Amino acid sequence: MKTLSQIQKEIADFASERGFDSETTHEKLALLTEELGELSKSIRRSHTTQVATDDINKSKIHSIEDEIGDCFIVLLDLATKLNVDAEKSINDKMKKNRKRIWE
Repeated sequence: MKTLSQIQKEIADFASERGFDSETTHEKLALLTEELGELSKSIRRSHTTQVATDDINKSKIHSIEDEIGDCFIVLLDLATKLNVDAEKSINDKMKKNRKRIWE
């Protein structure tokens, strides 16, 4: 299995090959917002009842997986644009979270 750093590099290479690396930080952030909206819409459509629940209609899970993938791809692309090592960022933040007292 690939590390997050390897995946981030793969996404950066893909973005470069396709010319997406010229997008500004603001454009990438707007795209991330759009992808999060699509994920939200997919989850909303997949619920089996109108009551807030975590019971997802199994036939629609593929759509949710696709949208989560899109969100991660754009987020990692944004991290690259900002010269952020996402794997290090997550590990560092989790160390802080483990010490934090949640109220």
